[in-house]
Amino acid sequence: MANNDNSKEFNNEKFSFLTIRKLPSLTKNEHDQQTLELIDAIWLKDKKIVCAFEIEHSTSIYSGALRLFDLANITKDKVQLFLVAPDRREGEIQQILKRPTFMEEIAKYKPKYMLYNEFCACFKQIGRFSSDWRGLDKIAIKF
Repeated sequence: MANNDNSKEFNNEKFSFLTIRKLPSLTKNEHDQQTLELIDAIWLKDKKIVCAFEIEHSTSIYSGALRLFDLANITKDKVQLFLVAPDRREGEIQQILKRPTFMEEIAKYKPKYMLYNEFCACFKQIGRFSSDWRGLDKIAIKF
């Protein structure tokens, strides 16, 4: 969970209760580490990032995409990247990620996006039939 989101809550439960207290040091560069700590959600396996999520409810899709691509470029690992947003913002996601600035990153990292309604509709089934992030891959939309 991003450092700046730890105090937020859902259904009267703070997100900090559901996450690790501090992201382990994943890079030797302090600036890069601070960049990673701003990602909304990171899935770790054996101290490596395997999946990352930027949830853009009302904030800029553009800056969320930049953070995800920064993460992928910093780690140099194979990381599945997801943008998550309300259904009403799907057009904005597609418009932003079609920009020439992102073309190389899209081809290289193959990010996906998820919309709230689909995620919420499938949430319980994903948890029931999948033991890791790959269950989310089934409902994610490719660019």
